[in-house]
Amino acid sequence: MALDTLYSLGTVSVGAGSTTVTGAGTAWITSNTRPGDDFRALGLTVPIASIDSATQITLARPWPGAAIAAGNYDIRQIDDGARALTAANIMRQSLGSGTLTSLAALTSGANLMPYWTGAGVMATTPLSAAARTLLAGASVAAMRDVLGVGTPEDYATAEDVERIEGGLTLAALAGTKGVTAVDVLVYDTGRDSDGGAWRKRCQHTSWWNETLNTATRGARREFPAVAVIVAEAGKITIYDGDDPALPMWMVFNAAGGMALDANILPGDPITSIAMLNGTLVVSSNNTGGGRGGVRTICFVSDQADNMGLSSSYRDYNGAIADRNSGRTYRAGDSNALVNAVANDVAMTVLPGAPADPVTGLPVPTIAVATDGGVSVIKDDGSVVDIAYAAYSRSIRVAFRADGALVFSVDSLPSNQRWVHVFRRIPAADILETNGYTKGASDEHYAALYNAAYNLDLQWPGLWTGVEATSNGVNRLAPEAWGSAQGLIRLASNPSAPSKGMLAAISASHTSGWLVGATKGAFLSSTDSAPLVGSGELVTNGTFDTDLSGWTAATPETVLTHNAGRIRVAGTAAGAYGKAAATIPTVIGKTYVLQLEGFAGTGSPYVYLGSSAGASNYAAVAPSAGPITFVAISATTHITLYSSGALGVFYSEYDNVSVRLAEPDRSAGARGVIAQGTLTRAAVAAGAELMGYSGWSAANYLEQAYNPALDLGTGDFCVMGWVNYPAGGAQYLFARQDAAQSGPRLRIYTGGGSITASSSGATLTGTLAMTVGAWGHVVYLRKDGVAQLYLNGRLHLSAADAASVSNTSAVTRLGANVNGAFPLTAGALALWRIGATAPSAEQIRKIHADEKALFQPGAQCTLYGASDAVTALAEDPVTGLLHVGTSAGRSDFRGLRRIANTTTAVTTAISAMGGLIAEQ
Repeated sequence: MALDTLYSLGTVSVGAGSTTVTGAGTAWITSNTRPGDDFRALGLTVPIASIDSATQITLARPWPGAAIAAGNYDIRQIDDGARALTAANIMRQSLGSGTLTSLAALTSGANLMPYWTGAGVMATTPLSAAARTLLAGASVAAMRDVLGVGTPEDYATAEDVERIEGGLTLAALAGTKGVTAVDVLVYDTGRDSDGGAWRKRCQHTSWWNETLNTATRGARREFPAVAVIVAEAGKITIYDGDDPALPMWMVFNAAGGMALDANILPGDPITSIAMLNGTLVVSSNNTGGGRGGVRTICFVSDQADNMGLSSSYRDYNGAIADRNSGRTYRAGDSNALVNAVANDVAMTVLPGAPADPVTGLPVPTIAVATDGGVSVIKDDGSVVDIAYAAYSRSIRVAFRADGALVFSVDSLPSNQRWVHVFRRIPAADILETNGYTKGASDEHYAALYNAAYNLDLQWPGLWTGVEATSNGVNRLAPEAWGSAQGLIRLASNPSAPSKGMLAAISASHTSGWLVGATKGAFLSSTDSAPLVGSGELVTNGTFDTDLSGWTAATPETVLTHNAGRIRVAGTAAGAYGKAAATIPTVIGKTYVLQLEGFAGTGSPYVYLGSSAGASNYAAVAPSAGPITFVAISATTHITLYSSGALGVFYSEYDNVSVRLAEPDRSAGARGVIAQGTLTRAAVAAGAELMGYSGWSAANYLEQAYNPALDLGTGDFCVMGWVNYPAGGAQYLFARQDAAQSGPRLRIYTGGGSITASSSGATLTGTLAMTVGAWGHVVYLRKDGVAQLYLNGRLHLSAADAASVSNTSAVTRLGANVNGAFPLTAGALALWRIGATAPSAEQIRKIHADEKALFQPGAQCTLYGASDAVTALAEDPVTGLLHVGTSAGRSDFRGLRRIANTTTAVTTAISAMGGLIAEQ
């Protein structure tokens, strides 16, 4: 038995009623002091509950005596048996009020957790596997992954909503102040290089000292800290954004003084505005009979300059106060724009910009989009042009935050099908052959594919009928653009632009992020109606016994039945034979045409259109594979040609088939045929995005052999979202031949996780997926290594060098290609396949941004029924993207729409720090 020992080294301090004793010069950890020993001072004794450190102990009861400061003490170190008894007594006392009794009365069992229902009263509650998984999360981020919720920035905060709902709507101004804007700008001087300090040192200027309270000057002398600038065709009005009433601060009338010189007429309409570091830049075209160009108005130096086609001009007096009176100009330097028709203007301050000797502020760089290309007025005063001999008309221009120049080009203002990015302003003029080729651009994005374009990414669009040229840019932000078909968001990859990401958003779908060369993007609808397959729409497309349902489209056509095929022949030299048939279609729905063509003396060729003989849906050879189209009429016309050189010739066809399809939202636009009936239901309560379920051996989506999916031994990626099912093996995705003997790609469930398999690797996941919860699956191969990511994190990897190309392969969602192992208990959404392997960083972004769409109430489309984007602005402070349509303004954080208005946006949006101006 251990003997009692006294320990009293050092001094102690303890407050009256406190349980914490602090020592000075003590060594309680190494002194053999233990819980249950007695702490003694001032003739009082209290047991010790714990030894916390060499200089701190915790008493079992509050100190009953007076406070001690650096006083003497001793600790009676009692024998081990007494220590154990004392510790037990301390525990029993701390669990008093019947706690031990109520705990002992509980019935134990698997997966039960005790809890207190009142003082001294306990009960048990089930602890589910899901709850245990949540509690096992090592971090808040891990717990969010289990719950399937995003970080707070994925969602609208109360501040977000207050800001965007408090936006300024210039439609209201139109009724009270007669505003019909061509452009608007929210200009926050606090984001200027000096934080807006220039506003305080303009007392010397003419505009500061001009008469106030006139038709062109408001009641305040100082330039507003926040200005709302509205450009009309013939006038610019600066409103005082510091005042909630938004009073007029200054007006520039084109009729009085906006003319550039005697040869530049006041009638040249204004097209756009920009302002930075106290300098307002105005662009105009020359449709009024003048020279167009740009005008710079510096409020600090009280000076106005003009730049047109031949040279620049400067006011003789340079007085802004004289802005609305006629005056003359003197010629300046010989710098000029590449074209007088200036359509858009943007400004930035580049690193290392020189300070203006008059204003003291760094000189901005100005980019001007013109009908002849883009002119950049550099901060040293020189001008460089980026121009093309063809397709050189530029309508939109912007700067990224890092100073990269972004602009669109094409042959017409309504097209603008190519977007170029220069990460550095060229040192000298650039003149290239075609605006549709990449040329000297660092990044090149296109609405059309052609190998000659050398593009980095193609953005998706519907290429049918009148829509064939409607996916060109009509509004541009640094990393987003809008068209008649919706919104494109860009997540650029400057080091490898062809491996960047695009997302397509319309009023009825969101594609999710499309990485690099995405070849298919499915299950992205917001339509809750069941997806019901149409069955075969072509009457007698097999030609087994006759040609019923088909007619000769021209007098020179002869149709014959030949060995179970239709033979289409022309009877006159140079006259093609044409076999015609019609099918019923639903306007706006997607369909897939499949057929076989056989060359006789001619070449088989197919027209598909909305009227007899039309080719506005497609004009292709059957060897091109299945044809996907979107109907714009209730009747679709099929024409089978016997084409070729001049002469008399024939071609043959068989197995002509058209069926309803689920759209492919990638640039490939190859739909997947709907077989049977699939259920579409919101992925979460009130969410817009639909999950597809009801899969079986008879209900699935299938795409016939698609050569674009023969990805060989190179990189690939298959990814999507699954609502994980209970039960055994169930297929999410498969691409292989019917015999399952050739190269393959497969993803299926099993063992509570995901298995992904390709020709050269099988990765059997062990990370538990929560049944009934949405999870993100990515199977990729990069540089010969297959990788399986689950919920944004790398799970497994293995070497894989085998080819996945298979000319007999079909692609099926929701079941294996032979109908086996269907996903009977789960749902799918946002599935994609492509020839680019995303990086780990990109996968994390995809997971985080898309996870926000699977939350209750999540909205993911443009508000309303219109796809046509009429205005676009990114707020550099809030990070929100504001998109205008005829239905209102949609406000996006990432891929999620967090708010909207219901007033039509017709022209422009500008946003800064949550203040939004629009018309």
